Amino acid sequence: MPPAQLIPAPCWKVSYIHGPPGWLAYLIDSHLFGRLEALWPALPETISLGTANTLSRQIGLRPPMSMKQLQTALDQNIGLLITSSLEAVNAKGRVVGTKDTWLRRYDRWHPSLSLFVPCLSDPNEPIVLQVIDGYRECFGRIDPRPVHLEFRQALPSATRSLYEWLSYRLYAAALQGSPIATIGYGDYCRYASLPRQLSPSEMKRQVETLHEPLFQSGYVAEVSYEARVYADELPDWKLLYRVGPGARNQFVRFHEWGIQALVEEADSAPDVLVSGNPAD
Repeated sequence: MPPAQLIPAPCWKVSYIHGPPGWLAYLIDSHLFGRLEALWPALPETISLGTANTLSRQIGLRPPMSMKQLQTALDQNIGLLITSSLEAVNAKGRVVGTKDTWLRRYDRWHPSLSLFVPCLSDPNEPIVLQVIDGYRECFGRIDPRPVHLEFRQALPSATRSLYEWLSYRLYAAALQGSPIATIGYGDYCRYASLPRQLSPSEMKRQVETLHEPLFQSGYVAEVSYEARVYADELPDWKLLYRVGPGARNQFVRFHEWGIQALVEEADSAPDVLVSGNPAD
């Protein structure tokens, strides 16, 4: 009788050894993800992020972060654990058991000493991370994101998370023949660790700052707002984004066959337009 196969169950959770990652941890993690993505699918066992000052420049920090800030951010990222459940399924498709497994992503590595280091001390020494084998295996199986790395790097740090959050949704909408993608304001604030505004005017002022680089580049052509109530019964808004010619160009280079219908409409789409102003 063939042995039972382990398949992922729809159950997973994230826990933190050093607390949930903050904004700096997110910037570093996003930068690392982009570096790994550029090397996909041949992922290295170790990757260097440069010195603290070099890394600060690459993620757009002025002035550069302190060693204490860097230590805290890396501890938060390294201490993030993903726990998932695996189901043992027999040849008849029946679940005969479960097994919990956990995944860490990377550790700090000292290249000259060939060992893991618990703390950072020398600001002139390169930060080298060892990518955990399980994470390398998972990363190597995923499809590349519809993200233009040079474009993302040129964006202000506050807009990068919105670009990454939005790129999936715009691309998925485009593949389905729709030029509109939707995100929830409250959900995005939670994802990007942004202070959530409850006033329509304050919300609009906050997101307009994030939107401006995307409008200027033509990535987004239009945004409109629909008022709604969040799960906690506080005010929330649905943000509806229309794909711009800049996004179309990125998507065509990423996956040419997916959005030919939208490409044909590129000349007729507005370059920059803001509509649907929320009313106080």
